[in-house]
Amino acid sequence: MFKYECEDVRLDLGTHPLKEMTVNLIDLTHVNTALEKIGCEAVDGILGADILKDYKAVIDYGQMILYLKQE
Repeated sequence: MFKYECEDVRLDLGTHPLKEMTVNLIDLTHVNTALEKIGCEAVDGILGADILKDYKAVIDYGQMILYLKQE
């Protein structure tokens, strides 16, 4: 598994831009291969706890919605 660090990356969630930040990237091929074997959708990425904390995330598991509050 490879890990990369990229600086000054702007992330967008849908049409909503987040602040520029340093991010760590990993190859999720092995994860997606395992998900495919059990009939699940592939993932594009994983949001870290720092994003969830900084944007005061609320996860509505019933509706499968992530709410982020930008201050």
